Amino acid sequence: MISSNQSTEVSRKYNFSKISSIEDFRSILPIVQYEDIKKDIERMMSGEHNILVNGYVKWFAKSSGTTS
Repeated sequence: MISSNQSTEVSRKYNFSKISSIEDFRSILPIVQYEDIKKDIERMMSGEHNILVNGYVKWFAKSSGTTS
């Protein structure tokens, strides 16, 4: 997943190119809450792409875990 998402905003922000092990992953990427990425998800729902994942996301789903 790291290599296939190299062209995303989150990849550039957290420098995915430096990740070569699980330890790197754990030390580079922070644990986030839904509220931390809500604006990014809204941008993706509006049609922007390459934000959190590579490409365009066609389907979004709500669950009790993400909507309180």
